[in-house]
Amino acid sequence: MHPPQLVSPPRRSLAELGEIIGDQRLHALTTAADDLRSRLGGRTVWQVNSTASGGGVAEMLNVLVGYILDAGVSTRWLVVDGDGDFFEVTKRLHNRLHGAAAGPELSDRDAACYSAVTTTNAASVAEFVQPGDVVILHDPQTAGLAAGLAAHGAIVVWRCHIGADRRNPVSDDAWQFLRPHLQAAQAYVFSVAR
Repeated sequence: MHPPQLVSPPRRSLAELGEIIGDQRLHALTTAADDLRSRLGGRTVWQVNSTASGGGVAEMLNVLVGYILDAGVSTRWLVVDGDGDFFEVTKRLHNRLHGAAAGPELSDRDAACYSAVTTTNAASVAEFVQPGDVVILHDPQTAGLAAGLAAHGAIVVWRCHIGADRRNPVSDDAWQFLRPHLQAAQAYVFSVAR
């Protein structure tokens, strides 16, 4: 496995965003950024996912991190690594969170693979992160980093960009797989209410 990759997207002008969202919303956004900078007190917000390109989260971060930088909030983006077995497990986990039973059920061997890779990644990410920093972990590939980073002193948030609108036994099994890894996160962000 490779160490985490630091991704540096270009800074994007909030003023240009204002042309789209209007002056009132731009003012609300810059006021919120000022408040966030004050609350952070010099700490960094870390975005952590598993790819720098080609996925929805990567596309989103390539844009949003640039705006956050222009707002003056200290933010960085790290991409973690894994082997083929790890990404095969997380792909099945991804499909199962959507309620689709693609591939074999998640096994104890899959859980061991997932834990080994995410534990290694957590230790590598902790080399960048200072205690008190905020770490936003994106999607199932990073959920297993929560315990290690929380133990390091980071404030951990898990952001789930995927899932099914309705639960079924397949999605329930996927959540059962992830639940132990998510207990150390201090906050969660979901796209739909649960």
